[in-house]
Amino acid sequence: MQPWNTPELRHRLDLALESHRHWTSRDLVPGLPPPDSDERYTTLWSMPRVLVSHGIQDDPVFWYGNRAALELWELDWEAFTRTPSRYTAEAPLRDERARLLERVTRHGFIDDYSGVRISRTGKRFRIRQAMVWNLRDERGARAGQAASFTDWEPLPMKTAAILGASADPAKFGHKAVLAYARQGYAVWPVNPKEAQIAGHPAFRDLASLPGRPDVISVYLPPPVLLGVLPAIATRGCDELWLNPGTDSLEVVAEAERLGLPVIRACSIVGLGLSPSQLGG
Repeated sequence: MQPWNTPELRHRLDLALESHRHWTSRDLVPGLPPPDSDERYTTLWSMPRVLVSHGIQDDPVFWYGNRAALELWELDWEAFTRTPSRYTAEAPLRDERARLLERVTRHGFIDDYSGVRISRTGKRFRIRQAMVWNLRDERGARAGQAASFTDWEPLPMKTAAILGASADPAKFGHKAVLAYARQGYAVWPVNPKEAQIAGHPAFRDLASLPGRPDVISVYLPPPVLLGVLPAIATRGCDELWLNPGTDSLEVVAEAERLGLPVIRACSIVGLGLSPSQLGG
């Protein structure tokens, strides 16, 4: 039996569909074959409409994604059903996603959600007019949430400048190059002493970059970074990650004075990876 077609999952899918009808007074898939028929669950699995659902854990994990969902997020069944649903969004968008799910929890469903999501290899796509609804068990108790949509579009590749990139595989400035590349970014290592790092051409300074980066991830000591902040402000970015060891009080104060979009955290972890996964 296919892993998506077990008796337990059939039952949970039936509850998900009944929950959709409870909140919206309409069927998610009109004309769907009746419960317990093989055609019902094969249709849900193979239809072009994305269907996903997660449970009620503190950090909810997907228990179902149909074939369209797995293809979109570039994951197989085993990997998808081990994935916390928050990792389907980029790190800076996870708070926005959490607010969305809280709104669904309060109101039962929404049918107009649009937002950006990210695949396993870092491909970004925008979903539109997504239906998101609360799941109810046989007693009417909360049992998770589900989402379904048919409209999405790919988005351009994002760029990441690694300021203080290193050719030493043991250093975090090297691991960050690998991490952003693994997640589908065009990576611009910045190091005046290296011609390339991990196969990516290196740049002497921020002014040498071919364009404005979406992300700048910093691996410089605070005294050095303090002098570079004006150049960061001139070049601009959407996210400035101050990794551990770079974010002194003086650095943070000056970055905020310059209006920079500071994130004080490990950018590798922010990508959903662990530095230990990246060698060294």
